[in-house]
Amino acid sequence: MVIKIMASSPTMRSALDYNDKKVSQGDAEVIQTANVDADLNTFHDTIKRYEKRNFSSKELSFHMSVNPSDTDGMTPEIALDFIDKLMDGLGYGNQPYAVYRHTDIDREHYHVVSVKVNEDGKKISDFQDKRKAMALTRLYAEQY
Repeated sequence: MVIKIMASSPTMRSALDYNDKKVSQGDAEVIQTANVDADLNTFHDTIKRYEKRNFSSKELSFHMSVNPSDTDGMTPEIALDFIDKLMDGLGYGNQPYAVYRHTDIDREHYHVVSVKVNEDGKKISDFQDKRKAMALTRLYAEQY
């Protein structure tokens, strides 16, 4: 299992555009949205609304890929449970987020897109997100 947290950017535009392009090409699908209506347009609107609530933070995007290996035996259902636990552990569990299942390479993998600003406009700390993700992966991998 490899977890990769992408570099943050000032808006969600690039992360959303990347994943939406994969969906339109038939190489990905949205398999879950959290803390927002299931409609993807509503998700995009919610993300924009959250971004507008914060005027001081320069990096608002959260984009993570979850890459199970063939030997992990991770079904999409298990992957969603794992991703939900990761998002909670990283402090994004109450945030609106979407999970995309990608099939553009030999193995399925998942991209998670969210925003680092809560509904009050306060930035969620991303201090050592990569280190936390690695520790959480080790912890949760034992459960599956």
